[in-house]
Amino acid sequence: MKKAWEHFTEVSPLTFNDFSYFCYHLPFSRMAQKAHQHLAKLNHCTLTPEQVEQQIADTLKYNQLIGNSYTASIYIGLCSLLDHLLEDLSGKQIGFFSYGSGCVAEFFAGQIQPGYQARLHTQRHQTLLSQRQEINYEEYLSLYRYPDPQQGESVEIPKTTQVVSGSPQLPIINANIFPANARRCCTR
Repeated sequence: MKKAWEHFTEVSPLTFNDFSYFCYHLPFSRMAQKAHQHLAKLNHCTLTPEQVEQQIADTLKYNQLIGNSYTASIYIGLCSLLDHLLEDLSGKQIGFFSYGSGCVAEFFAGQIQPGYQARLHTQRHQTLLSQRQEINYEEYLSLYRYPDPQQGESVEIPKTTQVVSGSPQLPIINANIFPANARRCCTR
């Protein structure tokens, strides 16, 4: 994280204090909390520990419900922030930290655009989360073991494997849409 932040500050005029909130790629929430505390310390932040925690608290809510979503976690964190924070974020800077299993890390910035509230899907997100159905280990393994589609192939997943009722599903995974190893890489 330190090197990614240093690289960011070399190419950007933004400082830690320019950011209102931060979203982290996280396999679990405590990792984001520790990373953010470390970033605050690196920047000699004068905020209280509670204020530092507040910079990430709303970004963690969906991830705490969903669990490790790998690369999507940083964007689920953004959705969580936008869906849960009542404050108008128009014009606010959001910091994003992402890493690739220790091989690569990147810090980047985003600015929330005016009118974003009209494009939120807060109720839809909360409905999807509330309609989830728990699956047992055997059902999980059955989903995991579906073959990866090869170039040009489609793999049909039976309707009975849908875990969210009433939500759009992808009962067919098409190799022309997803790279051959995309699903397998993201589930291990």
